[in-house]
Amino acid sequence: MRSIKPLYISWIIAVAIIVVISFNHRNETTTFYGAAETREIVINSNRAVEVKEVYVLPGQQVNKGDPLVLLASSWLDKDINDISHKLKELKEHYNVNRKLVPELKSLQKYYAYRNSAVSKTPMQIKTEGREQIIEGNLKSDENPFETQIQRLGKELALLEEEKRKLSVSAPISGKVSTVLCKAGEQVSPHDAILKLHTVSPGFITGYIPENMYSSVYVGQKTKIVSATNPSYNLTGEVVAVGHRNIEYPNRLRNILSAQPLYGREVFVKIPEDNRLLLGEKVIIIVEHETGKHTPEIVKSYLFSENNSAGATVAEKYPVNNNPGEPVAIQADQSLTGGVNIEASGIIYLKDIKKYLVISDTTQNDQLILYVMNNKGNIDDAVYLEGVNKIDDMEAITTDEEGNIFVVCSQSNGGNKKKLPDKRKHLLRIKLSGYSFVVDKKVHLYDLLNVAAGKDKNAQWAQCIAYGDNAIKMNIEGMFYHEDALYLGLKWPLNKGKAVIFKIRNIHEVFDKELLEEGNIELWKEFSLQNNSTKTPVGISGLSLYRNNLYILSYSKIRMNGKKKRAGDLWVYDIGKDVLTHMRHFEHLKPEGVTFNPDDNTLLLTFDNGDNHPSKIMELKIADDL
Repeated sequence: MRSIKPLYISWIIAVAIIVVISFNHRNETTTFYGAAETREIVINSNRAVEVKEVYVLPGQQVNKGDPLVLLASSWLDKDINDISHKLKELKEHYNVNRKLVPELKSLQKYYAYRNSAVSKTPMQIKTEGREQIIEGNLKSDENPFETQIQRLGKELALLEEEKRKLSVSAPISGKVSTVLCKAGEQVSPHDAILKLHTVSPGFITGYIPENMYSSVYVGQKTKIVSATNPSYNLTGEVVAVGHRNIEYPNRLRNILSAQPLYGREVFVKIPEDNRLLLGEKVIIIVEHETGKHTPEIVKSYLFSENNSAGATVAEKYPVNNNPGEPVAIQADQSLTGGVNIEASGIIYLKDIKKYLVISDTTQNDQLILYVMNNKGNIDDAVYLEGVNKIDDMEAITTDEEGNIFVVCSQSNGGNKKKLPDKRKHLLRIKLSGYSFVVDKKVHLYDLLNVAAGKDKNAQWAQCIAYGDNAIKMNIEGMFYHEDALYLGLKWPLNKGKAVIFKIRNIHEVFDKELLEEGNIELWKEFSLQNNSTKTPVGISGLSLYRNNLYILSYSKIRMNGKKKRAGDLWVYDIGKDVLTHMRHFEHLKPEGVTFNPDDNTLLLTFDNGDNHPSKIMELKIADDL
């Protein structure tokens, strides 16, 4: 009994604290239970590697920058050796040609002197021609030797940087939770090698009964009270709410009831400099203003959240109450590095009730996802590792498992140079806790090019055929449905119609890094015409919700001798096979669209170039659509 009494006393004190807090603030509170959890970081590699050395043990505490593991890649070493060898050969040839020019000039003078009385001999003509070719190449703006040397030099630098990353250091100060490999073992791409976690908990996982679910939403401030030491408490913020009911863990169910209980997970972020133990049980207290319903509370929060300048969101960025009027996306320069977001794609994340935005251009070609609310305010910028460089991200979508797909345009924007790898990416991103992780990546252009070469007569391949051994296209829309990705093309059009490709078994495509025969087809063609000029246009955005496919189109049109932007929103009823025009946009470039089932609204993004902020527009959708 002695071991039980202190626990009872702790619970009595905890309840008393809740009562006092509620009385003093005269507000309603929602109280539920949770456990302190840690943020875990998985150490892995994007390519197959061999573990050479492991420097740490499970449970060992490490500081940021401490060595963890040394990896090796035979393929990486081979690529570095091959490119180094090619680079050396090119430089030798380059130097030889530079030396040949003065020698050929001397030889030319000799023949000219010897044959001064007669016309040029064949040997003299041949020598002059060779000299002109070599000297022309060396002086050309596009010197083939220098171009190749520069290209291979950059490629070699990237590979050497990747090799340096094989010596893995601790990204945070914390503890080693698990070591999954030994020295000498081979590890597949993206497989975990070891795991780290923070020393103190970074968040609370709570479980809220279904009848209280409407009282808790993302962004709420909470009070966290230790169940074993009620005198210790701290503040937190709700960062995510689960979308399904799950059974309470045993360690929390014992507190509440002997019977199985079900509720939704609530994730609360807390300061990491806290005194909670990992797994410690806590009480989560969420406070509401008395007499207000949840929808009003949510609305009140959105318009009164303090920003870093001390002014409210409503005061600093007043929302235009005219339905359909676009508003500018607002972001602190610390999140964007002073670069304007060119909002080219958007999805709605139901779990956290926020939007995820991608941009055509980012800081130094980094992979960045922007978290935004429905008022156009950027809350966070998520920087992802796993991709060296990425450019021209044009579309984003998600599947029912929460995987996020991002695709680049696969276009060089009219540039005649070779399409760079940074524009070829198709990514699969997983949400792990509060972290986005690049799970798989492929160069979509290369897969499509190989598949088109094998089946040149296929209708989809004919649409993007360009020359003998290449394809040409610009992808700006994408959606997911039943293990297939659908890609909408801005151009080319197929006989004046916009086209959508369907890639089946998309997860298998990622796993095999191969687009097998028969896995791609031309799914649909749409006659999208500009509202003013009736000019055929291509697809600039796609979003599927239930049976409705929302389509954006955009073009630059010439009216009265002037060029201007114009776009349109369409909806395609897949079941009825009917395309309907919904809205026309003057002087706007619509590029992103997503459906929000919580509010029954469409949110559209408009790319405004890199000199002006992008804009958003929220449209209420009728229930019968």
